[in-house]
Amino acid sequence: MIQYIIALYLTANLFLYLGNQNSSDLPVTKIKKDLIILCDVIPDQKLQSAFKTNNIKIDYNFYQSGDPQAKTSGVIDVAAVLKAIRKETNGNPPEWGQLDFEDPFTDNLQSGPNSPEYKRAVKTLTETIRAVKLEFPNTKWTSYCIPLLPFWLDGKGWSTADNTLKKVSLERCVQQYQSLVNELDWICPTIYAKHDPSMYTESQGKWLMEEGRAWRMAQVGISKLLAGGKPVIPATNIYWVPGSKAKFCHLISEKEIMTNIVIPSITAGVDGFAIWTSYDFLINQAIENKNKGEPDFGPTEWRAALITDYLNGINPVDWSNPNLREKLLYKSTQSILSTAVNIRMYEKLRK
Repeated sequence: MIQYIIALYLTANLFLYLGNQNSSDLPVTKIKKDLIILCDVIPDQKLQSAFKTNNIKIDYNFYQSGDPQAKTSGVIDVAAVLKAIRKETNGNPPEWGQLDFEDPFTDNLQSGPNSPEYKRAVKTLTETIRAVKLEFPNTKWTSYCIPLLPFWLDGKGWSTADNTLKKVSLERCVQQYQSLVNELDWICPTIYAKHDPSMYTESQGKWLMEEGRAWRMAQVGISKLLAGGKPVIPATNIYWVPGSKAKFCHLISEKEIMTNIVIPSITAGVDGFAIWTSYDFLINQAIENKNKGEPDFGPTEWRAALITDYLNGINPVDWSNPNLREKLLYKSTQSILSTAVNIRMYEKLRK
């Protein structure tokens, strides 16, 4: 089975592995059915009708903060999760739902099938997924960041690494994630952009963009093979997230989103995109000037990004001004909508 998976994947993306073609020159891919476009929030409800017009749906995200003890115990309190979901959704979550348990679960899953941390993570995630599916059967459920391939393979990326390294990584991914994928209704790997080419030399930037495209295609490819026909809808973003070298929290250009994230993923066969931004929470964090997030993702970074992206470089005199918050919510909603519309336009061209 493993040999079949590897052979199929390598054949589908042969030009990446032979290294004689740049993945920025991707083949034209025919889109056979409408892409599923999800977003986690519409910050400004005044634009809600535009989201409906473009068939952009809200997906419900249950964040780990709803079960804070899980971060230290590594075990999810299923009863607490169900109670919180009922409260947050009035007992009626939307069509698409996602469990977002990251710390320590992502690392524990990466530790490998023989480690006790891995076994504990698989057991508790499986129990939680089954419970929410039973309790809320009208919602399609997934678990965030499953599966996850490394970006680097012994210092090289997916367009330049040796095929043997790729094969080992793909085989390991199947062993790590197949049992969990079997429990899910849809699959949500991450395909975030973390390397801002403007922060590197021109040659380094081009190389990192190439490696990013190749990694996203690998993420989508292995997800589809594990999914067995279930929808693969990766999580992406419209601003730079921490994890490497970038202008964190600043908007990614629409051209880069399409060229380096959307088109490679469509070429690899995605069924849609889950645009995650959490803009309502993050704008509030910037306004209140309270660090509720992770390093490089706090109010200092967010204020700098919002000033650049939405306020013409002008630092507001009063961040607590309600009109400022309203303006930021509206402009950030426009950014989400613009990305989704660009995807829809590309979809029409490729049908």
